[in-house]
Amino acid sequence: MKIFDCFMYFNEDVVLDVRLNFLNNYVDKFIIIESEYNHRGEKREPKFDIKKFEKFKNKIIYILKKEIP
Repeated sequence: MKIFDCFMYFNEDVVLDVRLNFLNNYVDKFIIIESEYNHRGEKREPKFDIKKFEKFKNKIIYILKKEIP
């Protein structure tokens, strides 16, 4: 059985860092989803930077949603 942790990212590097370090031994893949739009439908620049989380890059699957929700 594989375990995936899915996370909606919105510039929360500290929360993501804690989550990755805490769950690393229990999770097979981290699915990180970020949108080019905020919850109001306003365009925003993506903030996720894989370079900040090099230690986990082999476990991270990053998805950038470009469609308006």
